[in-house]
Amino acid sequence: MKGIRAELHYYFGLPFYRAMFIAAGYGDDVAAFDAAAGGWTAQLIAISERLVLDLCAIGDSQTISRVLQRYRDAGAANPMITQIWGTDFVPTVVAAAEHKNHRSRGARVSFSVSGRSDGTAATAGQLDMFGLV
Repeated sequence: MKGIRAELHYYFGLPFYRAMFIAAGYGDDVAAFDAAAGGWTAQLIAISERLVLDLCAIGDSQTISRVLQRYRDAGAANPMITQIWGTDFVPTVVAAAEHKNHRSRGARVSFSVSGRSDGTAATAGQLDMFGLV
């Protein structure tokens, strides 16, 4: 959770995203973030687990597949999977590949592969290994 909250911290400072969080029902998170102004740790804690779990696909392959499907059902044509500090990228890629392989032709999942928890970048070959490129 800490890595995801740290990633979201930036967005809580941007007016567009703040308005989006409020419109999506996370006004309490924005208010708690504001109340913790200047305190990095307190601001991270202000970003609720509810928001993180609603926004992110975290867990085993069934959970990730369920979250990806929830996004598709809501109209997302091309959900994005990215590495977040403190998370394990490879199981997420495997779960997404399993989800993709169970979907009809043309289903897409995008990946941001700029970094992994070990500080290296995933390669096209690694993604090809899972049938994702």
